[in-house]
Amino acid sequence: MQLSPQEAQPFKDNSKYTHYQLPISAHRQRAQNIALAKQLLAAAGASSLKFNLTTWNFLDHTDHAASIQAYAREAGIEMGVEVMDVGKYYDAEPAGADYASTTPWLNRTCTLTEYGARGVPNIYLTRCYQSTGDWNASHYKNPEFDSLANTYLGAADVSTQRKATKRMTGLLLRDTPVITDYFINYVTASSSKVKNYVPEGLSHVRLAKVGLA
Repeated sequence: MQLSPQEAQPFKDNSKYTHYQLPISAHRQRAQNIALAKQLLAAAGASSLKFNLTTWNFLDHTDHAASIQAYAREAGIEMGVEVMDVGKYYDAEPAGADYASTTPWLNRTCTLTEYGARGVPNIYLTRCYQSTGDWNASHYKNPEFDSLANTYLGAADVSTQRKATKRMTGLLLRDTPVITDYFINYVTASSSKVKNYVPEGLSHVRLAKVGLA
């Protein structure tokens, strides 16, 4: 699987927030090399790696999981696919148990999870990638990343944010705790009689300034 630099990290291009963008040349993506992947697995004592990917039956998740399974097979990895209902995937296991330490989406060996759109990447940095994040399904812990995220979040100028962004994306590409392999375009519809309606990728509907012509 090959990802472009801006697809492999949380700072996706966004015309509304251009100061988060990095040039394509900022971090070169690794070329696919199946032979090297097999060598690295063997060196790590994992030449017979076997595990399950867990997800839930939503949109294209099952097809997506099957494609990942096929990529893994090329490197000699035996990956099964476990598909749950949404209630089981996002609930404690068993029901009533401690949520953070038992819910499948945060605790299975490998998970496939969708995320809703946000206008800025802050929530992903703090909840998904920082060591203390409660959505940190990969259990990623990198003190340098934590420090850079705090620098980014507390920066008062774009230049400081860009410097932190470049270093954070480099760390995420090197460590690869999470693969964000594609983004989708959110499509909705409204009547020409409706004014001031602005669709959002998280499916929120804000009616404060909406009215009929």
